[in-house]
Amino acid sequence: MSIVDKNIRRLRPPGGEWPVQNRDSAAVTQARESITIDLENLRRYGVLPYDELEVRRREEDFRRIKWPVLAAAFGAEAEQIPDGDLVLVTSSVPEEGKTFTTLNLALSIAHEQGSGVLLVDGDIERCQLSMLCGAVGRPGLTDLLRNPEMSPSQVVVDTNIPRFSLLPSGERIPNGPEALAGPGFARLVSWFLEAYPGRILLIDSPPVLARTEAQVLARGVGQVVFVIRADHTLRGTVQDALAQVPGGPLVRCIINQTRRSSLVGYYGEYANYGDDVG
Repeated sequence: MSIVDKNIRRLRPPGGEWPVQNRDSAAVTQARESITIDLENLRRYGVLPYDELEVRRREEDFRRIKWPVLAAAFGAEAEQIPDGDLVLVTSSVPEEGKTFTTLNLALSIAHEQGSGVLLVDGDIERCQLSMLCGAVGRPGLTDLLRNPEMSPSQVVVDTNIPRFSLLPSGERIPNGPEALAGPGFARLVSWFLEAYPGRILLIDSPPVLARTEAQVLARGVGQVVFVIRADHTLRGTVQDALAQVPGGPLVRCIINQTRRSSLVGYYGEYANYGDDVG
């Protein structure tokens, strides 16, 4: 179990630069609530480092991840892929550092001038991102999925971090995969594309082999960031999980929690990772 996962259990309640694109001001200037993401709390629970050297290392690690992601979304025409601004983060099994990766990647993208991120807590069973961001109990994704009359603008919240917005998980619901496969998620994507051009929709989903939501969500995105925990996840487990990711999105794998740093590898094709994954 990762340090972040251990600490999240304590949080759980009982039970280069990219081109600036003009946003449709009519679509996004409506009053919306804002929450404060407590960065000190993120350090306390292991998501962000205290040590200045580790801060710089972490920033470099996530630059290596975000720039290919941004290039596939907004780069030169030859680099762009369909739906490249829709990105899913997943893993094979729990406790590989997926939520750690998602949140750090979102923060790194938010630091990119001319871009930004809408972070979606799509792990509606565990709600870890919502817990870490202080958004537990707020309306969110599941409310949007269940209510066809609801606009995404009613549940998306801005934060104290510039260019960083959040869609919490919302209340737990039965039949989550079926709800995600319905029209509510497509409505969210359509709204996002109109309201936030030049931003990344970044979705934290459950692990592929733990639940089926990742397989549903992967059908609607252009990129998948697949997290593999070093010296933990068996190669066969990774292969089984990747085989269940629908064809279409570009899959990029990262090796997480190595001895050198939080991240050591980032590969354009999942076939490239080495035999010593697990």
